Amino acid sequence: MADLKFYKGQFVGLFRKGKEVHKGKLNFHAIRWEHVTITDIIGCEALKLDELKAGAYYYSPVLKSRSSKWQNIAGLNTTVFIPHDINQKYSGDLVNFLVRDVSINSNGLPELKKVSSELYQIKGVAYFTVLEAKPVPMTSASQLSGFGQGQNSFGEITVASQNFHLARIFNIFKPRNPISNESIVAQTVIPKKSGGCLSQITGMIIGGIVGLLLYYLWHSNHGQFGILAGLCILWIIAQLLNKHGLKKVAGWSIVLFIVYYFNNNKHFIKSELKPQKTEDGSVKMYPPEEDRDNPDPNIKDFLSKKELNWWDFLNKSYQIIYSTSSVNYRKSTMNREASIPQTAQDENEFYSSIYNKLNQFDNKFLDSFIDKIQVKRKKANLNVPQTAEMVVTMIQEIPYVLVHDQSCNKAVAGGGFVKDYHEDKKPCMPNIAAGVQSPYEFAHNLKGDCDTRALLGYTILKRMGIPSSIWISAAYGHSVLGVGVPTQGSNYKIVDNIKHYAVELTAKGYRLGMISPEHRNMNNWIISNYKN
Repeated sequence: MADLKFYKGQFVGLFRKGKEVHKGKLNFHAIRWEHVTITDIIGCEALKLDELKAGAYYYSPVLKSRSSKWQNIAGLNTTVFIPHDINQKYSGDLVNFLVRDVSINSNGLPELKKVSSELYQIKGVAYFTVLEAKPVPMTSASQLSGFGQGQNSFGEITVASQNFHLARIFNIFKPRNPISNESIVAQTVIPKKSGGCLSQITGMIIGGIVGLLLYYLWHSNHGQFGILAGLCILWIIAQLLNKHGLKKVAGWSIVLFIVYYFNNNKHFIKSELKPQKTEDGSVKMYPPEEDRDNPDPNIKDFLSKKELNWWDFLNKSYQIIYSTSSVNYRKSTMNREASIPQTAQDENEFYSSIYNKLNQFDNKFLDSFIDKIQVKRKKANLNVPQTAEMVVTMIQEIPYVLVHDQSCNKAVAGGGFVKDYHEDKKPCMPNIAAGVQSPYEFAHNLKGDCDTRALLGYTILKRMGIPSSIWISAAYGHSVLGVGVPTQGSNYKIVDNIKHYAVELTAKGYRLGMISPEHRNMNNWIISNYKN
């Protein structure tokens, strides 16, 4: 190894630990310098590079300096600071950069001071050379990128040729004399600690938002889930590999994704206050026709065909054509009339018992109808929330018909909504016990009010494996459907650790989690039936 002209100075450096390397009984950490300050510089006599590599030392053939604002922002390379006086400094690349004579702790290892969650400080003596503009062949050197003990503990190291013309840093530089006769106090510029407590709180908030958004997207949009999950994995890998620049890029990409998502879904976030308009569909009922394939010749059965056309909130259109049996309709009606309990402890027990019996009895009659909905779900490749809203918008498309358990005259005498409804000469179904139709009755005659609709929605979603519930309120005289899928809003009740979001079915435009403003006191709602 040829003798080289070196500069020597007091060194303070900030670095990040990288991947740990094991060689024999020795352990090394890859080091990425964040900032180095070298003061009290003197010129050295010609030295042999290998003779400096003894004890605890760090060596790099070239220490690249940050030469642009972009590199500073991205965390690339190293900030080099070598002061001359208050007006002059050097901040270029350092060649044959070697640090040694560091403080040793009681364990015989270099003494490191932790100055932030990721940064460490070390002090010692630095040896280095610098470049001139025109390179000429000069030297070659071995490379060791880590602090260790013992001479060249890695054994044989690949030699990388370095073609450099070594130059002075300043115009006047005398061997073994300080750079300046002035008294200069050079302080290491320590980067801020990631914002301290405020940064940690911000990180926790963003982490919470990302976690909730990942959970929601997993159930609602697998494509966007994959993008966000990929960015999170990239951030974690950058953190583990100590790739500071890549970590920043991934972090900002996550923030931009969150901003993009909420900006493009702000209509949905605000939709709790105002229903979202959908395209107008249609509901058609055809005259009943005798079932020629009826297996029992002694009983005449008539099939009534229905055609439902509707649009969901994603502007997707659907059509279902199905038929119901007059025989099954009569059976369902008879079961409903027989299902009214003679006694009940309270209103919740009364309706819970009825809804449960009607749901169980009508299940077998609704196989064909629900199978057709399942086909639409698979064809449109809908996720769980989208499937729930497909069912919701289908029921909302069916015109509202009031169902009550008294005659119209008696119902009107009670005043309120029922009286106003009749005075507007709107259709109704009087004298229906408990004021509710069974799911099959509703599918057959397409006449239903709040709890009739909630019961049909609950029956369909339950069969499709989607958590759902029926809500009733004596205070509001109303019933809504609950759906246990992730969505926005505060109109929910927790059922066995699952949030069931209320949704209004008696009018169009209400998305999951949306009900009328006057019905939003959750304490006034009771869940009579549910299935998670």
